[in-house]
Amino acid sequence: MGIYVGFDIGGTKCAAVTGVERDGDIRILAREAFATPADQLSAMERLCALAEGMADGQPILGVGISSGGPMDAAAGKLCNPPNLPGWSGLSLTEFAQARLHAPAVLENDAVRLHGVFSLAGRAVEAAVSAPDGVYENLLGGAPVTVSGGRL
Repeated sequence: MGIYVGFDIGGTKCAAVTGVERDGDIRILAREAFATPADQLSAMERLCALAEGMADGQPILGVGISSGGPMDAAAGKLCNPPNLPGWSGLSLTEFAQARLHAPAVLENDAVRLHGVFSLAGRAVEAAVSAPDGVYENLLGGAPVTVSGGRL
């Protein structure tokens, strides 16, 4: 068994959350937030350190990173978003992969479903198979509505 890790990076706060999947549902194990530092390297170092501590020796199966854009999601990089001035150049996904030894993806926070865990490998499947309803964003922010298998 292993855990999923989610990072939410915003202009005022960053959060790390861990959870496990059981019978298609996500159970949150731990969550911790802190004020967003001015530089992305400090933020990623702290997020990864939190994830390592929350994992408590369990293998990390995947990392989903969520932030506002603009971004180059394929490269895992933010492109100087207005709420995070100066954040560009560092591949957040490569940093997380190297530090946590797990695959990582970056996606715009506008497409989150069930928090950023969906980004850790199941975003499309979750959107298509989720029953109609309004889903709370596990890290804060706006809820997501699913209707007829569409966000």
